[in-house]
Order: sequence, then C-alpha cells, then structure tokens
Amino acid sequence: MQVFMLDMMTAMEPYMMPLAWSGIGLLVLAVLFSLVSATRGLGRMAALLALLVGLFFLAAQGAGMMLGAEPSLAFFADPRNFDFGYQVPYWQLGIVLAVLGLVIRALARGRAG
Repeated sequence: MQVFMLDMMTAMEPYMMPLAWSGIGLLVLAVLFSLVSATRGLGRMAALLALLVGLFFLAAQGAGMMLGAEPSLAFFADPRNFDFGYQVPYWQLGIVLAVLGLVIRALARGRAG
C-alpha cells in the first residue's frame, strides 16, 4: 500500500503547482469581488474555494509525512540548471490559503448590506 501511495504522490506532483497558483488566483478574485457589493457573494465563493484548496494542501502534507516524504513546491524554479528556487512546504501554502480564505469570507460577510 505504501508503494502505491508513493506512486500516486509522484503522479500528482506535476499538477500541484497549477493548483497552488489557482488557489492564489482565487484569493485575488475573492478580494476583488468582495470589494464590490454586487459581487460580494462571488467573493465569498472564491474565498471558500481557496479555503478548500488550502485544506487539500494540508491533507497532502499529512499524507506525505505519513509516507516519510516532505512534499514541497519549488516556486521560481529553473529545472534546466537544476536550480529549484525557494522550496515551499505544502503545509505553509495550505495554512496561508486556508487562513486568508477564512478571513476574506468573514470580512465579506461582515460588509454585506
């Protein structure tokens, strides 16, 4: 079972960077939509989706740690030169997305009128 899970982690790795950028984009959209009263509901929905992406990264970190791995994303990497940039662990990305998603949802609800 452990070999299967490690194979699945390896297969999912190429899709984690686009998912991370999608979560960041959702946070940006949530802030922009929350500032306009007509689209505040869309802002809350985008913040909820960012929160869910953050929870997914936290779950992926937990699964990776149970398998003995330390999953991380290499932002601003250049694989041609074997320069993998700044390594961001999944748990850090997950906490940022989840907390900011919660804060934006709470602020958008408080400003509803």
